[in-house]
Amino acid sequence: MLAIAATLAIFVYMRSATVPVSGYVVTARFVGVDGLKTGSEVWISGIAIGRVIGTTIDPTTYDAIVRFTVEESVKLPADTTARIAGSGITGNYVLELQPGHEKAMIAAGGEIPLPQTQAPVNIIDLLGRSIFGSVQAPLPNQSERDRTQRRAE
Repeated sequence: MLAIAATLAIFVYMRSATVPVSGYVVTARFVGVDGLKTGSEVWISGIAIGRVIGTTIDPTTYDAIVRFTVEESVKLPADTTARIAGSGITGNYVLELQPGHEKAMIAAGGEIPLPQTQAPVNIIDLLGRSIFGSVQAPLPNQSERDRTQRRAE
């Protein structure tokens, strides 16, 4: 058991050592970034091309903002999309980019807007919904007749 843990630790260390931290900085706006951390890898087609360098919240819109680096040699079209996904058995999350087809490119300091991002899927929430159904709480000041009518639909 200890040998397996040591092998996994070495693998994770070796893999993380190959990911560049330098490059130009881009931000992306998300509804939520559960599981994504500073230091998480940024991928295109499963290849690490950068790292997450910070997360924060926009105090006006409450969007989660992710700052990350991209290798200088990789140029991102303006319609690039971003999603947060699990990277496999390690349980780590990565920022996956899907380059678009626009000729205009995202400049250093540019942003991937909220409509072009996808927050991580919460597996526990999905399991709960599949087991218990999508239960909706009654709205405040909703009459008993309205709640009964909703159940009948």
